[in-house]
Amino acid sequence: MEDIKQFPIDAAHAQGAGSQALIDLVAEVTGAVAAPPEAIECVYLDTFDWRLYAADSVLEAVRDSRGWALTWSVLGDGRTLGRLSADQRPVFASDIEPAPARARLAATMDIRALMERVRVRLNRQPLALRNDDDKTVVRLALVEGTAIDPETGDEATLSARVTVQPVRGYDKAYDRIVTRLTDRFGAAVETGPLMVSALAAIGRTPGDYSSKIRLALARGTPAETALKDVCQTLLRVMERNVDGVLADTDSEFLHDFRVAVRRTRTALTQAKGVFPEAMRRRFADDFKWLGQLTGPKRDLDVFRLDVPGYQNRLPDDQAGALAPFQDFLDRRAQAALADLARALRSERYRRLVGDWRDMLHSPTPPVDPPPEAHTPIERLAARRIARAHKRVIKDGRRIDAQSPPEALHDLRKDAKKLRYQLEFFRSLFDADDVKTTVKALKQLQAVLGTYQDSAVQREALMAFGRAMTAETSPPPETLMALGTLTATLEDRQADARAHFADRFAAFDTADVADRIAHMSRDAEAAAKPPAPPPDRPPRAAGSKADKKAMRTATASKAKSETKTGKDKADKTKKPKKASKAKTGGRR
Repeated sequence: MEDIKQFPIDAAHAQGAGSQALIDLVAEVTGAVAAPPEAIECVYLDTFDWRLYAADSVLEAVRDSRGWALTWSVLGDGRTLGRLSADQRPVFASDIEPAPARARLAATMDIRALMERVRVRLNRQPLALRNDDDKTVVRLALVEGTAIDPETGDEATLSARVTVQPVRGYDKAYDRIVTRLTDRFGAAVETGPLMVSALAAIGRTPGDYSSKIRLALARGTPAETALKDVCQTLLRVMERNVDGVLADTDSEFLHDFRVAVRRTRTALTQAKGVFPEAMRRRFADDFKWLGQLTGPKRDLDVFRLDVPGYQNRLPDDQAGALAPFQDFLDRRAQAALADLARALRSERYRRLVGDWRDMLHSPTPPVDPPPEAHTPIERLAARRIARAHKRVIKDGRRIDAQSPPEALHDLRKDAKKLRYQLEFFRSLFDADDVKTTVKALKQLQAVLGTYQDSAVQREALMAFGRAMTAETSPPPETLMALGTLTATLEDRQADARAHFADRFAAFDTADVADRIAHMSRDAEAAAKPPAPPPDRPPRAAGSKADKKAMRTATASKAKSETKTGKDKADKTKKPKKASKAKTGGRR
């Protein structure tokens, strides 16, 4: 990339001057001549969960007389990844005209919709420094702009800046202009992408939403406090997605909302003995209701997303046979959305969210708190994870070729609960232990998910076929296509069942078991009280070292007493010898 430098013109230098005064100021400092001004309005697009930003890229859209011109570039150095176009402001990748970069952009976005993250209105005044031959030797521009929040319409002024771009072969002129601008405005700055500056101006931070659990729980934290932190994080995810669910912007809003509900239900099972039991049961029932009411719309979303894949599985002569089925799904999805919207706007939902928030911010009952409320979270988490792992292993080992489908479905639910617990408490344990365990668990979940989803979809397709026949009398080829898909899903389910044993064996290993055990040992060691300092009284007798010391002391004492007794005996004998000698002398 060319060495383009930028010099902010702060309030001290501008001194309240208008645009023309700033142009005159730059011209005076550099000797450059102004060209006709340019007005540019652009929109920066990204998904709700910032997938383009996470991929170190940025998508800028500019509207002109021909439609929308899109520039997809690297966030860091501005290298162009692709130039694209669209008749209207694109929402999905399919709205963009075919181009080499569209497939890569679609893969990055996946199934999410593009949203306006920030709008920018720029006034750009080009200037050029010319030599005696009237050739441009340095290109400059005075750029002023306004950032606009697409959601609220609020505006924020961006700092005015002078950009300086070299022209090949005129390095000395470029260096001279850079020196003059540095002397007048200070050193050039690295401002980063305009999107980031504009977002900062309206008070937004790119990457400020993720459906993933990103908690840094501290060891020693009471279990009640830690679980409330987990639940508060999940509640924020739910609340961030409600508007997208109601607007039906894309299917992932409901998916993230639904996953947050499921995770909350798992957290509530972990809150046994931690939250007051009556309160825990009340919210467990409420979140079960919430999970159930999101089910119909989510199931239909999955079918609608799968229709292109269904079409690819059909013979060529049935390629267009699913159009009536797509219309049927769309009508059902709209009705399910209306039911869901009524529930999310209901008094019961508002009361649930309000009461749940109040509970999560309330202190532990001072009198007779739940028995596990003050347990260090790492000890509680390690015990619960070990128990969940044991359940998965026990139930998985019972499954054989004759096991009913319900056994695999129950195992899938148990595996999901174990994974949620590992995700909740990953910050408390060795990162490699958690990462390795989750990776093996995901592979098991994948085959269980394929098995269960194939069964559910196969049954649903048959039910949809009956419903379509009763409602609209679909063409025979549509019913035949659904029959073909039903058979395909049956084969897919059988294939997943055949791979179950291998996937389970890959999880049921000594390595995974050792990592789960290490989490428990590590948690117990962390919860032990610190060793006493050296100046404390010695510990009570009982250890081998204590007994040895006592034996040594006893032996020393006995030896000392023996020696003392011998000395006393010697002193007693000496007078007797002297008396005998004296008597003999008299004789």
